Amino acid sequence: VIEQFSRRGLQAVFVGIESFKANELEIYGKKTTVEMNIQAIKILEKYGVQCYSGIIVGQDWEKKDFDSLIRWLNSFKLPAAVNIQPITPMPGTGIYERWESKLIIPREEYQLWDMAHVTLQPEKMSVRKYYYNLMRAYYKSSARFGAHIFIIKKYGLIAYLRVLIGAIHISLQYIKLIVSFGSLWNFGNSEQNMNR
Repeated sequence: VIEQFSRRGLQAVFVGIESFKANELEIYGKKTTVEMNIQAIKILEKYGVQCYSGIIVGQDWEKKDFDSLIRWLNSFKLPAAVNIQPITPMPGTGIYERWESKLIIPREEYQLWDMAHVTLQPEKMSVRKYYYNLMRAYYKSSARFGAHIFIIKKYGLIAYLRVLIGAIHISLQYIKLIVSFGSLWNFGNSEQNMNR
């Protein structure tokens, strides 16, 4: 099916990878495996179709987990086009009930529950370091030099400029969060948040 679609112009497919760790896929209730995700990516690559994916970053991650994610994303033939997002426990889910006590953004701050802002207190690093590592993962996978060349060759200069503008916007958002996190929200342990 992918082969036939690629002959008819299919260029990319979004796959909800969510994680490259088996235990996280189980926690998220994905009903898939790491091996199945790898197979899906390789089938897409075989026919020149880029895999767009979503990756959820756990609140228990540390630097080595981000490093492993970067290596995993860069292990494939085609450059990663990935949305790396902090885990966001939505009300009504088991994850929300399990981690409600660790929220650092009040649920009433709806505009911040966009799957880009850190809503749970990271367990193994400060919030600022967490944001920094999210940004670093983007730059070392989706935004690495080879990805720029790939986008220009496959989609053209106009598409590349749109992607570049979007990347700059995201980078500025993360830089702002890294610099000003402590003063943005005073929810939970405000003294601890201010120090982060």
